[in-house]
Amino acid sequence: MTSTLILSAGMTRSGSTWLYNAIRIVLSHDPTIKDDLAFGWVGDWNDLPERKHTLIKVHEFDGQLVDRAKFIFYSYRDIRDSIASSFRKFGTEPSVKLADHYIRMYEQWTSVANMVVPYEDIVSKKQEIICNLGKMLGVTSFNASAIQHQINNMCYEGDGNKNDVYNYVNLFHKGHITDGGHGTWANFIDSDLVKQIEVFHREWFERCGYSVFE
Repeated sequence: MTSTLILSAGMTRSGSTWLYNAIRIVLSHDPTIKDDLAFGWVGDWNDLPERKHTLIKVHEFDGQLVDRAKFIFYSYRDIRDSIASSFRKFGTEPSVKLADHYIRMYEQWTSVANMVVPYEDIVSKKQEIICNLGKMLGVTSFNASAIQHQINNMCYEGDGNKNDVYNYVNLFHKGHITDGGHGTWANFIDSDLVKQIEVFHREWFERCGYSVFE
């Protein structure tokens, strides 16, 4: 496959769907790309049309995809919030093992990403991120405010084909956002488990600027 590959990677429940759509829409504003762009979830790749440019959303690190990619974007979040959100949305059982996995994926993706986006910036600096995406991708003609508004109005029920779980175009799930706040893990993760995670990964929390219990 000779298509130019762009990866929109992200920690689970880290705003990765927002990032994917921001990349997708920015790319669509380039007249040389918009009509020759395929995009979607990595699991649906074989069903995508062959195009000169391909944008794929992915969570799990894949060295073969990394080796082929021209651009790699990655979003992350406080793992306590990611774990709590995964539990609310998918029923994923919180555990130290899950935290270990999220940290391992973080280390692998951030070591190769062209641009790393914290969840907090997705919440508060959307237009700045969109502008930075344009610079990285070499796309100059777009309205960041309009793109932000467009993504804000997206949902599972929006335009495009969909299965019972997600929309094939924007990749939003049914009831995609479960809270969106910071520190919501207190109501969904056992406090002893939270402390274990904080002890095991204290260095990561401090490196990323997240506070932990003393």
